[in-house]
Amino acid sequence: MQKFALLKGLVGVLAGLAACSVWATTSVVVFPELTDPPSHAAQDPFPPQPPLTVGTVNFAVPVGEQVVAAQISGFWGSSLVPDGTAGVDVLVDGILVSKCVKPSPDCWESAPRQRPWTYTFKQSELAAFNDGVATMTAVQTSDISVRLGTSTLTIETAPVPPPPVILPDPEVPPVPTLSPLALLALIAGLAAAGVFLVRRAKR
Repeated sequence: MQKFALLKGLVGVLAGLAACSVWATTSVVVFPELTDPPSHAAQDPFPPQPPLTVGTVNFAVPVGEQVVAAQISGFWGSSLVPDGTAGVDVLVDGILVSKCVKPSPDCWESAPRQRPWTYTFKQSELAAFNDGVATMTAVQTSDISVRLGTSTLTIETAPVPPPPVILPDPEVPPVPTLSPLALLALIAGLAAAGVFLVRRAKR
């Protein structure tokens, strides 16, 4: 049993190495800056705002491959107004990737230059990118205007792994199989036995 478990583990390792031997394909796309954002004065509570579409990007997912990793990075503050942004939730395909909360010194309070942020997508979120399209939206949560710089999305794809190799368990006896000739012989034998029983019943 231990030898069989070791053999199964070895097969799994070899399969993993074979999958890793195929280089992943990397795509890099850029979302634009958010232009002409609306302005909202300070309010308490701040009223809910509709999402603003920052942009939509397209990237290649080759046939037979799937997204295996993704990361996005961007900047608080735009190139024209780099000092900060209103409170905002930043989403990509509905996934929250970053947020600025008033009065955070990392994004809302004034600074002399843009400040970076980064998000690495979880494994459970990667399937959202298999269609080769991604949309970024921003939901304002405080005063005054949302200011976002360009955002870079990096996508890695790789071939869909083959199904795992399942070895038969040596402790479970194999199900016997019959060759075509043996199957015919079995049918003939059953037929002969049936004829014998019928004749015997008629006596």
